[in-house]
Amino acid sequence: MKSGGYIVSNPFDLNTFFDCLFEKKLVRDESLKQMTTVTDNFGLGLIQVPFYDMKGYGYTGGIDGFQATTFYFTTEKVSIALTSNGVAYPLNDIILGVLSTYFGKEWQLPQM
Repeated sequence: MKSGGYIVSNPFDLNTFFDCLFEKKLVRDESLKQMTTVTDNFGLGLIQVPFYDMKGYGYTGGIDGFQATTFYFTTEKVSIALTSNGVAYPLNDIILGVLSTYFGKEWQLPQM
């Protein structure tokens, strides 16, 4: 995954980062609380995403046809990351499919 400034990463790196962030290995507890205090769906540097009765925190981004999505579900202690250089299929649909499969929820492959 390429980002602004040509930072290179992959899903493993993104999951490792979010696991360490939420295990409080990167910031103090007070800072993480500020990051996950959500107003209008946004925290400080993070967005909150619902999945059924669960809450995840993460971020999405893209540049020059590259996309990345990473979320961490705090209660379940599960992180998910997806990177892509193809924009024809929405990453949100893939993320929903993976989360549905992991958490045993019904899901149908979207028709394109």
